[in-house]
Amino acid sequence: YMALTGGARDDALVGASSTAAERIEMHRMAEAGGVMRMEAVKSVAVPANGRVSLEPGGTHLMIYGLKPAAAARTVPLTLRFASGQTATVNAELRAMGADGHQHR
Repeated sequence: YMALTGGARDDALVGASSTAAERIEMHRMAEAGGVMRMEAVKSVAVPANGRVSLEPGGTHLMIYGLKPAAAARTVPLTLRFASGQTATVNAELRAMGADGHQHR
């Protein structure tokens, strides 16, 4: 999980990729009929000079098809923003459910 800090203008996280994974999707948790479920989102707004948290039980990144060479505890993630900006960060890998939240 991570925090995104906005710059001088509104922006949005529109995708993420990694050389260590087949694909990365952005998800958020939403309640439907009293049950929390994950749903994919196309973007995450990052307001100017604001802060957005990607965290358990909220909006987060899901890594699919982790490559065997990525057995390390961290993987590089390239974050893509609507403005055209990119940022590469090292992310710690955590198994789904390791945060104590139920995912469906």
